[in-house]
Amino acid sequence: MVYFEHYNEAVQRSVMVTTAIKGKHIGHYHVNEVTGNVLVEAGRDLAVINSIPVQQFGWIRRDSSEVTSLEAEFPTYRAYVFEHLEGDLAFLSEHVLNTREIKAIREIIDRYGTWLDVEQAWLAHGDFDATHIYQEHGRYTFPIFSRAIKRLFNSRRTMSREYIFPACSSPSGH
Repeated sequence: MVYFEHYNEAVQRSVMVTTAIKGKHIGHYHVNEVTGNVLVEAGRDLAVINSIPVQQFGWIRRDSSEVTSLEAEFPTYRAYVFEHLEGDLAFLSEHVLNTREIKAIREIIDRYGTWLDVEQAWLAHGDFDATHIYQEHGRYTFPIFSRAIKRLFNSRRTMSREYIFPACSSPSGH
């Protein structure tokens, strides 16, 4: 990392500038043993990201220059999920779905709504894809979660390289 600024007034968010990333993203390569090993390393970094607790639910708030912990916009997962539900269903009923299909959606929400009663939120990489994983000659070259940040995180919490994703909020618990 060359430069980091927690909150830049001009762009209204954090800014990070890195050195050139060696290699190419794995989307340029066929899946084989080499890219598989690179994916495993990237998965370990992603697991670290997914183990960071967040207060509340939704998108991370970026409206403060003083941050002591990660905080999202909504007090409950249910509030986050249902923020646009009525407007979305109204649009869909006018343009895409029939009354029976809208009723089925509401019945599913009623039947499985308790799955939204989640107590803890965890950080998630929101737009993760193959273009975020770089490799050169079979070596993972662009850690998603920088090694310096990982060392800081590890100093506060013991983690092994074999860390597996934490318990999550999916209905199946996986």
